[in-house]
Amino acid sequence: RYCMILRKCVSCTVDSHKEIAYQRLTPFNEFQEGISTATTMDIPNLFMNQWRKPNNDMHEDFELYSSVSDALADKNAWERFDYNTNSNKYGFPRNSGPTNSVYNQWNSYKTGGGHANHHGFYIE
Repeated sequence: RYCMILRKCVSCTVDSHKEIAYQRLTPFNEFQEGISTATTMDIPNLFMNQWRKPNNDMHEDFELYSSVSDALADKNAWERFDYNTNSNKYGFPRNSGPTNSVYNQWNSYKTGGGHANHHGFYIE
């Protein structure tokens, strides 16, 4: 299997977003700093500031889970995904949620407003 990225968030106000496992299903594209394109990805920027769809399509390139154990068992994958437009600066996971949109649980290192102010990313 491909890498797993875990975000732990003590300041998130919704339980499903206190721990989110991002399980990659395809290889990451070549790194290029800036906004991800059809052939490149800026993985730090993708998670930190601009959660976007190019090379990052839910159910095709990755799955999200509310726990590592769910990710390892491939059960309870999230159903609702949301991405930024070019100008938005909302990071992971935007308003994605297990079954419906969940608002303001995203992190951003460039813009305020989300509840994920105290979080950490862990990469396997």
